[in-house]
Amino acid sequence: MNETQRVLLALLLVFIGALVVGRRRTSRWLSTEWRTISAFDRLHSVVQRAVEQGRALHITLGRGSLWSGTAMDSLAGVEVLGPVAKHLGLTGRMPLVTTGDATLHLLAEDQVHRVRRSLATGLWQAKPDVRWLTATPAAYAAGVMGMLARQPVEVNVMAGFFGAEYLLMGEAGIQHVGVQLGGASEPAVLPFVVTTSRAALLGEELYAAGAYLAHKPWHLGSLWAQDMLRWLIVLLVLVVVMMNTLL
Repeated sequence: MNETQRVLLALLLVFIGALVVGRRRTSRWLSTEWRTISAFDRLHSVVQRAVEQGRALHITLGRGSLWSGTAMDSLAGVEVLGPVAKHLGLTGRMPLVTTGDATLHLLAEDQVHRVRRSLATGLWQAKPDVRWLTATPAAYAAGVMGMLARQPVEVNVMAGFFGAEYLLMGEAGIQHVGVQLGGASEPAVLPFVVTTSRAALLGEELYAAGAYLAHKPWHLGSLWAQDMLRWLIVLLVLVVVMMNTLL
């Protein structure tokens, strides 16, 4: 194990400890203490808009595989899907879901079915509609663009891992849907998200979906753990700089 691996291991252990402590602190947290993220606030209103307009809500989760380094973005997108499907499901409807990866498709389908079973309401009529388009970026973008052009979609939500194909889908969304929201963490994609979305989740904001939308205890604890780890890294940088300056 080299020095870099030892540092990363130490940071991982610190984060796990902070996560456990943060989980125990969640019962004392208030939602008013959180930083306001407009995309999460707007998400509830756009679901209502889709219902009022009698048109579909489409959410696409990107093409990040659960077996790659992009898995965190895909899991964050699924955390957006769950609350949206539950909110919309109370009206007897479900979102139209598309993915660009087979493993992500299975997880998204399972999430939608879980929501369906948890509602257990007589109002339920719609069946889950989760589609795997393709893993090829250009073909995936073409599939989403065609769907936005043909289907009566009022709201388009894009959250997960994307590449340059995001701009193609975003432009199609601007032309064919009423409201579009987006979220990504890939630096090269963030300008596309900002320019094509009414409200955007940028970088680490996407990873806070479970805490802001579902209020899951472990997700709430992770917010506190991330803040503590940032301060620790800043402190270590300052200490190293001072030692190198003085010695």
